[in-house]
Amino acid sequence: MMGAWGCLPFEDDDALDWLQDLEAGGADVGRQALAKADNRYVEAPDGAIAMAARK
Repeated sequence: MMGAWGCLPFEDDDALDWLQDLEAGGADVGRQALAKADNRYVEAPDGAIAMAARK
């Protein structure tokens, strides 16, 4: 099965997995994702998750 991939925030497997975590864990999960990217360079998957959290 092919995974999701693309250039938009929710066209990424990591972001889609994170969305499930957000639904289960609430706002604290969103705050944690944004804190990892706190105005600095981040690697994937943290970058993909932070972009999804900003949306």
